Amino acid sequence: MAEKYLIDTSIWVDLYEDRRGYQDEPLGDFAFKLFCIIKAKENKIVITDLTIRELEMNYSMPEIKGMMKRF
Repeated sequence: MAEKYLIDTSIWVDLYEDRRGYQDEPLGDFAFKLFCIIKAKENKIVITDLTIRELEMNYSMPEIKGMMKRF
């Protein structure tokens, strides 16, 4: 049975904006690697209405769909 992962809004933003941490940690790279591992193991990413609403505060729906589409 596939595992399910609930990904926080900030992780999606890290990925989309390729953000860096306070000490220059590559947060975008970390997020991308996480998503690749989840996909490679054929697990599921859970996307809640709350996550979508939070992302809609800063991004259009086409942008949101674009960041999530490959995963």
